[in-house]
Amino acid sequence: MKAKIRTIAVLLVSALLFLSSCRSGELKSDYERDVLQKITENPDSENRLSPFSGDLCVIDPDQPYDESLIPALYAGLFNETEKEVLYAKNAFERIYPASMTKTMTALLVAENCPDLSVMVTVTEEMTEGLKTGSSLAGLQPGDSYSLSDLLSGLLIPSGNDAANVLAFHVGGSIEGFVKMMNERAKELGMLNTHFVNAHGLHDRNHYTSVYDLYLLMRQFITHPELTEAASARDATAAAKKPDGSYEVRTWKSANSISLGYTELPEGLTLLAAKTGYTVSAGRCLVIAVRGPDKSDYIAVIAKAESHDALYAQTVTLLSEIPGTKTP
Repeated sequence: MKAKIRTIAVLLVSALLFLSSCRSGELKSDYERDVLQKITENPDSENRLSPFSGDLCVIDPDQPYDESLIPALYAGLFNETEKEVLYAKNAFERIYPASMTKTMTALLVAENCPDLSVMVTVTEEMTEGLKTGSSLAGLQPGDSYSLSDLLSGLLIPSGNDAANVLAFHVGGSIEGFVKMMNERAKELGMLNTHFVNAHGLHDRNHYTSVYDLYLLMRQFITHPELTEAASARDATAAAKKPDGSYEVRTWKSANSISLGYTELPEGLTLLAAKTGYTVSAGRCLVIAVRGPDKSDYIAVIAKAESHDALYAQTVTLLSEIPGTKTP
């Protein structure tokens, strides 16, 4: 067993060095080196290496993919059930995740909050500093929401305010929650990811990769409470006012597939989807679907040039799943 673990460590080191040599220098940081050091300084530690020895989709660098299939700069399609890679384009390159970040925020809530009926009161500290015009759920200081409703506000309208409220509740502060995000990323094997906030608004030190988003999404879809929110067309929430009365809030999905404006290829069932957009990130999407063969598939597209292009390319990519028919 120890010899096997050492072998895994050596292979990982070699892979990381190879990938690092192929990347552009735009988003260089010490994060990957830090993770690499933690792995190699104790190669006999099964706890450190367990995320990497699991049953994952592994991209074969010798497998040719038609890069012209998807015009977006970054893409991947993974059969999570059969552990097969159907498509990969710049899948290890660092990208800005924008609101796809919220899949990690939601995952930490699901993993750390067993009772989603718990009420959380919004404070001014939780919502201050968010950019005017950014994606918000409209949470007002003084109002209280259940954790379940806050998850809906996070994943359905992609509320940056909901992300911050959840971060304070779970992590005690934004800084505390971001530390949890980065620790969980390491545990999942997301070696090319670094978070600095809970919502995904642009920061050059906030990055991930297509492959790391696959690693994250495969955990996300194991939580029915998350897939329910991340596939819903809309949701109704109850805001408890300071005087004890309630106000109904209705949120509509931020993605075209949940809204029904974009039709999935025939034979697919939507499990979860999370969009993202900033000027630096471009249009991006991580999506999980169930195929006609009952396998679960995860697809990622990043840096698409427009809203329409993102969804057209998503349909093209998902049409690579065997047994589907393009709508």
